[in-house]
Amino acid sequence: MLVVTMAFPTVAATVYFIVLGNVEAPPEGLNPIQAGYSAAKLLQLAFPLAWVLCVQRRRLSRSGFSRRGIVSGLGFGTAAVLTGLAVYHGLLADSALVRHAPELIGQKVQSMGLGSPTRYLVFAVFLSFPHALFEEYYWRWFAFGQLSRVTKPTTAIVISSLAFMSHHVIIVHTFFREPLWLIAVLSLAVALGGAFWAWLYHRSGSLLGPWFSHVLVDAGIMLIGYQLIVWPAG
Repeated sequence: MLVVTMAFPTVAATVYFIVLGNVEAPPEGLNPIQAGYSAAKLLQLAFPLAWVLCVQRRRLSRSGFSRRGIVSGLGFGTAAVLTGLAVYHGLLADSALVRHAPELIGQKVQSMGLGSPTRYLVFAVFLSFPHALFEEYYWRWFAFGQLSRVTKPTTAIVISSLAFMSHHVIIVHTFFREPLWLIAVLSLAVALGGAFWAWLYHRSGSLLGPWFSHVLVDAGIMLIGYQLIVWPAG
């Protein structure tokens, strides 16, 4: 079960982000990427609940939404966003390191049906708020929580954060392609965030701190993405 939990998001991202990304969307109907993405997220939403409630027969605890850890989460999220903006505007913007990113991100945004600033903004709000909570539910409450039942918390933090990173590697590589060292650095930054959120969840017993922190980080990423995209005229 743990292997499936760790590997499924990476396999799913490969399918909906790369395989279905090369499938031409029909004139009418659901976009292939959107269909694959929605199906994968529904499975990730349902499986943890089914496992905990039906297999382990445990009750859900309300303590997962206490206010503990919020200040630490907001502090980490703010620091991460400021660091990301400083690195982008100070080192990466207009540099050869991200020369392919505007075109690649623009193409992917178009293929996802988000080819206007308004649609991108709506998706950014979704990704930054409900989707960030969904990822905390899946990766911290379930993946880290289940690992913590069979191993030490430190080990669970490392394993869950590396698994959390793995499906982001696919996304980062799709957007940047090269250099590989930059992809590795950005991917490790994701793992660092995942490790902090797992540690904060373990320390506070609450998803609110990790979620609020995740919201800030995702909003910062979407802001940088918006600045990278060359939007079509009109």
